[in-house]
Parts: sequence; structure tokens; C-alpha cells
Amino acid sequence: MCRTSRGFTLVEILVATAVFGIFMIGILNLLDTSTKVSVLETSLADTQENVRFAAYHIMRTSRMMGSSMLPFADDSSGTAVWVAGELISNATNTAT
Repeated sequence: MCRTSRGFTLVEILVATAVFGIFMIGILNLLDTSTKVSVLETSLADTQENVRFAAYHIMRTSRMMGSSMLPFADDSSGTAVWVAGELISNATNTAT
């Protein structure tokens, strides 16, 4: 009696499916971690860009003011409280 087997047994299919499932779970975890890192790096880059933009405009405004007594914003209430702020010189400790 010569019996030639064709196909796979149920045990072989279950083992192959389990190995494939474990492999896919590992790949999906790696992809999820990579996506989270990418989102975090994008947020950090956006924050750094915003800080650079703000620093540039603060420096530009202070350079344009020069040594004149131009305020950053209008003192509309007359209480000597400026809406946006003022520059204080480190050398003389006076406001400009």
C-alpha cells in the first residue's frame, strides 16, 4: 500500500498560521512605534520652527526700534501699562 500525500495536515496549517500571526504582530508593533516617533518628531520640529520665528521677529522689532523710545504697543489706557511689553537693557537696567 503506497500512499502519496498531497497537501498539508491540519497541524501544519495551524503551526504556520501561528508563526505568521506572531510575525505580523511584531511588524505591526514596529510600525505603530515608528508612527508615534514620527508624530513626536514632527511636533518638536514645529515647536522649534515657531520659537525661531518668534525670536526672529523679536530681534527684528528690537533692531528697528534702535535707541528711540518707540513702544512695542499702544498705551491706550494711560496707566503706563503696555499691551505687548517692553525691552529692558541689561547694561543700564532701563526700559526702552
